[in-house]
Amino acid sequence: MRVRLLLTLLFFFALSANSTTAQEPLNPDADAESGSLTLTPGFQPDPYRVPVVIVGGGDVDANTRQLGTDCVGFITTTPDFRLLLSAPQPLLRFIFIADTITADATMVVRTPDGRYLCNNNAFGLLNPLVDITDALAGDYAIWIGAFTPNMPMFGALYFTSRSAVIPGSTGLLVPVETVMPTIDPIAALTPTASPGTFLDASMPPVHGDTALSHGFLTDPFWTMVIGGGFLPVPALDGEPPALSSCAGFTESAPDFVVHWAGQSTRLRVHFIPASQNGREPDAALIVRAPDGRYLCNRDFTPGFTRPSVEFISPIPGDYTIWVAHEDAPGEAAPGLLYITELTTTPETLVQAETQSLSIVNGLSPDAASRAVIFDANAPDPMAVPVQDLSTPLDSINLEALNPDAQGLCEGVVSAAPTISVTLPLVFPYLRLFFIADDPQMDPVMVVRMPDGQWYCGDDVQQNLNPQVDIVGSAATGLASVWVGTYDGITPVQGTLYLTRGQANVNDPLRASMLVGLSAFAPGAFPTPTRDPMVVVLPTTPPVFNNAMPTPAGGQAFAAAVFNPYAATNYGETSLISAAVPHRVQGIAGGDVDASVLGGDCVGFMSAQPDYRVIWSGGFSTLRIFFTGDGDATLAVLDPNGVMHCNDDSFATQNPTVDIAAAPPGVYNIWLGSYAAGSLSTGTLYITEDLNRSPLSP
Repeated sequence: MRVRLLLTLLFFFALSANSTTAQEPLNPDADAESGSLTLTPGFQPDPYRVPVVIVGGGDVDANTRQLGTDCVGFITTTPDFRLLLSAPQPLLRFIFIADTITADATMVVRTPDGRYLCNNNAFGLLNPLVDITDALAGDYAIWIGAFTPNMPMFGALYFTSRSAVIPGSTGLLVPVETVMPTIDPIAALTPTASPGTFLDASMPPVHGDTALSHGFLTDPFWTMVIGGGFLPVPALDGEPPALSSCAGFTESAPDFVVHWAGQSTRLRVHFIPASQNGREPDAALIVRAPDGRYLCNRDFTPGFTRPSVEFISPIPGDYTIWVAHEDAPGEAAPGLLYITELTTTPETLVQAETQSLSIVNGLSPDAASRAVIFDANAPDPMAVPVQDLSTPLDSINLEALNPDAQGLCEGVVSAAPTISVTLPLVFPYLRLFFIADDPQMDPVMVVRMPDGQWYCGDDVQQNLNPQVDIVGSAATGLASVWVGTYDGITPVQGTLYLTRGQANVNDPLRASMLVGLSAFAPGAFPTPTRDPMVVVLPTTPPVFNNAMPTPAGGQAFAAAVFNPYAATNYGETSLISAAVPHRVQGIAGGDVDASVLGGDCVGFMSAQPDYRVIWSGGFSTLRIFFTGDGDATLAVLDPNGVMHCNDDSFATQNPTVDIAAAPPGVYNIWLGSYAAGSLSTGTLYITEDLNRSPLSP
């Protein structure tokens, strides 16, 4: 009996202890878990984002603490954050944005006069908001809660004095507020406009479409778009033209369409223009919602020119998107279009584009390497096997030689490229990735594009294989690719892939979706001011009006064995500048004796040109030379019908041709080998820089 009584008393005391613990009072004066700060009325920026991640949640049920009917969620006894307001102000608003869009957070705020104010969902969203009008000076203790006990709630806490700032429009920076007017029914009675004179959502989108629903992965979705055009964008948002966010120049056909399904708290559309010579074109977004309303944006927030449009609680249907060039008709605005449910802005978005570098030290892009051509006839994706590439004696530790690129360029590669890729076409978007045969191998990759920009790739998409995404490059010619390993010890063996589509390290055979190729045609891509500008040429050889020279012996050129009208061996390019040398890799040699051309022409070449350049630059001296592993020769037919030839130059066996005051027009180039039956592998250079030569290419 005594034992039973003792057990009963012990059980009672245990219950009492647990009850006491569960009912431990809140301690608003305790040190806040995530810190504190002081704000003065008129604080800037407004809204102010607390510069640390708030971690809420706990095991105390706020609903049992008699704090108020709106107080719910599980919190801790001590505050998560503390704000000291130095003086009264008319409105003080607290907003919490969880890192996960589907997370349902709650908020509890104790004011300086001891009141508790709470909120769960605000403005139809899962994000809590607490308003305090005529806010007193003093100490505000803040708790962030979750509906599951002991579940952490991560996110950002904001303070604002602006009633226009709500959870749905709050990111790391607040986008410019947009207006969604109701369509005027009278406007629907107006006569149908002529085709091509208005934004026509019924036309097929130039760059395709996609179907997305709530919770889509990978978020953000992105695609390549080239905006701009000649059609002025009207004030579709219902504002006076001078105040409208709808602006710029585009075309009637939309650039992209998103077929949206499901329920979500927000849908954001960002556009990040591709940089051209260090400058991004000023672009604007126009988006037509499924209910016919238009949202437009020029700059997502003052001082930031990348546009962004947001839909709160987006309704299902088609979201039709136009990208406009804000300043000039006919100018192109290439870049990446992003669709996301996340609370990112164009500045905080994790971009798909690989960051470019002006130089990667230690590598030799002009060194001989295996050559391939990625042109319109190549499969996309194109697979290039890389077999048994052991670590060479001239291995380069990228991180050691490039401390300024720490975190971007790592691993060990050879000084000479693994593969050289001739790009005869403009690739405003190009992806290169490498997949090792051994999944335990950790390869790295470096790419140098023809415009001299460098890119480094390592692990992507939770994969040890490297990938590089290049956006906005207008250069053609020779791209150099290095493949190595992170440890510098393991031999490399695998496959290099090139694509203009969405094939990737996890889906290497995904078919390319080359949509809107007409937007990549000549005149649709912006013209650089300094670097080489190359356009896509027709598939048939161009017609040019140059008089054919008469070879020695009086034989007409058209009757000779050389044919300048034939398709070339290594592509063709249009240049407006060659201040940065244009490079193409090729093999010099053939079975036709060049001496039939007369003059200084010697060696053995192919009948068709090896390369063709359409020059539209100034009348400067154009230097064309070839560096290779043998005794090469060179022949160049200029637009005036004059043949220029050379064998050896600069005390080397490499040939050079200088054309003074080079006239605009077509230049056909033949690469020869001095000895019959001999071949010379190397690089052709075209440049205006007379400091460049076979001695210093």
